[in-house]
Amino acid sequence: MIYKVLGLLGLLVLVVSMGEVFAQAPQAIPFSAAVRNANGVLIPNKAFLARFTIIDGSSIINVDSSNIAYRETQTVATNNQGLFVINIGQGAVAKGIFSNINWSVNSKYVQVEIDTTNTGGVYRVISTQQLMSVPYALNARKADSAINGVPPGTIVAFGGDTAHVPDGWLLCDGQSLSTSEVKYKSLYAAIGTNWGSTSTGFFSLPYTWGLFLRGCTNGHPSSDPDAKNRTQVQTNGNTGDKVGSFQLDSYASHTHGIRLEYGNGTSPSYPPGGTTSTVTNDKTGYPFNKAGNSISIEGGNETRPKNIYVNYIIKL
Repeated sequence: MIYKVLGLLGLLVLVVSMGEVFAQAPQAIPFSAAVRNANGVLIPNKAFLARFTIIDGSSIINVDSSNIAYRETQTVATNNQGLFVINIGQGAVAKGIFSNINWSVNSKYVQVEIDTTNTGGVYRVISTQQLMSVPYALNARKADSAINGVPPGTIVAFGGDTAHVPDGWLLCDGQSLSTSEVKYKSLYAAIGTNWGSTSTGFFSLPYTWGLFLRGCTNGHPSSDPDAKNRTQVQTNGNTGDKVGSFQLDSYASHTHGIRLEYGNGTSPSYPPGGTTSTVTNDKTGYPFNKAGNSISIEGGNETRPKNIYVNYIIKL
């Protein structure tokens, strides 16, 4: 698809050509431009510093830059015909992660800026153009990943440490994230505030440190008789029979038998028929053998099966 860009920078005019999107890694948007002066004459063999910004949902960047999905800079150089060709997504990243752009929500715009001084501080906007067909190839890849791969909100056990969480995943450490941050939108759409919320405009990641995962009963209480009594694991998180709720450890109700002995302590005997007796030991004065009627406390600090440690991570 060809986009004719009529923005001016000094004596420069750009005519932009955007090709197909590479759907395979490394992801990028091929971008080419012809640099001409105000009289339409091509400017060959000249280098310029360019900045490319993908804007989410609007052609205008917010004051706080919160709708910048991705931004990078590249040095572009025209050839003998005044043309340059680059790949957006392979420059020096200024903000965001190109592979994390959520093409499936909101319109996307690409803003092109040029700095002829090559200082990086005098950028002038040349063009802001809505992307009409380019995002669909990237979105198709993301959709295919959601169907055949790993959808946002998926929690898996990860065998690496916290310093090696892979790109596109976050540690389930309960941290609070902004709902307006572009890279978190798919995750927020999947999990909402199931795991808590520190304040309006924020949602919490799952908190799984030291905890086992248990399947939600989804209305089948026989799988968890205490489902309705589950509490929130973090502030404003879910309670009861809902994803993200928390449950303390517990023993099922049960009974223990106690053996009672009586006698002189050397040849213990038992009450006839299993009933108690008031026979008194002449030596000790105790109605029962003291050595045979004791209760001890046993066990560790918690109830648990054999286990190994992993880190739980969640897909963006």
